Amino acid sequence: MVVSKLDFEIAKGKSFKVKIEKMQDELHSEYIPHTVCSSDMYKIARKNICTNPNCKFHTEFPSSDDTKRTFEKLKNGEQAQETFEKEHIDNCKKLDSMTFKVLGSEPKDFDRTRIMGCAYVNPVSTKGIHYQGYCLLWSALQGEQAISVSHARTGTEKLGILTVENGIMYLYDVAHTEQIREPKFDSSKIDVSVKTIGIAKAWIESLKPFDISVIESQTTKNFENLANGKPITTEIQEIKEEIEAEELFAVETNDKELVEEN
Repeated sequence: MVVSKLDFEIAKGKSFKVKIEKMQDELHSEYIPHTVCSSDMYKIARKNICTNPNCKFHTEFPSSDDTKRTFEKLKNGEQAQETFEKEHIDNCKKLDSMTFKVLGSEPKDFDRTRIMGCAYVNPVSTKGIHYQGYCLLWSALQGEQAISVSHARTGTEKLGILTVENGIMYLYDVAHTEQIREPKFDSSKIDVSVKTIGIAKAWIESLKPFDISVIESQTTKNFENLANGKPITTEIQEIKEEIEAEELFAVETNDKELVEEN
């Protein structure tokens, strides 16, 4: 289950709600193959049977060899006009699964909001032509430019950016332009007072520096407690008391200075 409205917890019992909205869409092809019966080209329904009542595969499951593919959107009982072998459909999707294709270059300070995933890129060996090629690629990426690539190593078409940062080569899978959704909220309409800005600044400056090396997975700790005879309860205490937003972020500040600035 994906939750879109979450409590932003400032401290125990002090929170406000925020809404998470999807920023990137998956890259969908306009060609979506559908399965049809190879004997009569009728649609194969969800139960994997032909929707033509007169077909022998209407009462028994057809094998993969007894099916074809079409790009037509068919309703139950409709017959496809143009069909293709499953092998030919698979070949279209496998075409780039083993290859990086260089598309060009772009600055290393590209828009990070486009990132959909990331992975390390390492040499397959430490000698021979493959290692020499990797070393040359690594050297080429020492400057200010990254390399734009396309690949389908996960089975779906991806646009990527290949770069070296702090000596490590990374592949960032990034969204195409048409995959980026426009934000629904216009932050330019936010209007806050000097006092509010002061409260917000004091709060963020009061936070301790985050050390990722000491953070443990809460799920793992819950499993450890369960294994040690301490099951986790799901009881949640609701805080019904309503307070002002400024009180949520309140830390020890010099209110006199804030009033004078305001």
